[in-house]
Amino acid sequence: MHLQLGQVPTLVVSSPEFAREVLKTQDKIFASRPSLKATRILFYGGRDIGFSPYGEYWRQVRKISTIHLFNSKRAQSFRGVREETVAHMIENLRLVSTSSSGLVNLSEFIKSYVVEVIARVTFGKAFLGEGVSERIHRLVEENGKLLLGLHLEDLFPSYKWLEFFTGLNARATKTFHGWDDLFDELIEAHIRAGGGADEGISDFVDVLLTLQKEDSRDGAVLTRKDIKGI
Repeated sequence: MHLQLGQVPTLVVSSPEFAREVLKTQDKIFASRPSLKATRILFYGGRDIGFSPYGEYWRQVRKISTIHLFNSKRAQSFRGVREETVAHMIENLRLVSTSSSGLVNLSEFIKSYVVEVIARVTFGKAFLGEGVSERIHRLVEENGKLLLGLHLEDLFPSYKWLEFFTGLNARATKTFHGWDDLFDELIEAHIRAGGGADEGISDFVDVLLTLQKEDSRDGAVLTRKDIKGI
């Protein structure tokens, strides 16, 4: 079924035969996600994992993710982080439920738990003091609003003036600078400390900085922008 969403032609694939054609037979043609205004601003023009276009850079990032970041051994190494964060969430839940009317927003507790685990795994517990966790929570919240919303600029890409009326460009740019400043602070802190080593476990920043050093010997350097995007 063909839909015309503004200036963007959109095809709804709803049969097994065409799904196989798109997802398997012609998968390389359809592998890249749409290039949306918010993702271009927030993710360094596509230097992340999820929204980078299919190509050599994406293959390199996928390899880094598979081998170094999301392998089963590393996932298991963060078991203690998950258990500690769950215990903390349950204790907070108990305190809130006993001190209020008994009504608890469980969605907020679970979302807070997920963000906290991601922050610990990415940056390490030692670097999440002095309001850093709160900054991450605020930025994640704003990311969600920007990425899940339907933006006119993406439906009418040739109408550049729309961004002045919707405010998307300003909001996304402000959020991007919030992340960028935070990333620079945390990366520099890791460099000064010679690594994060959260209770003997290397966080994602540690891993990427190590890969950057190793790659520099081979001439293929993982840039600071790449690390922040990933």
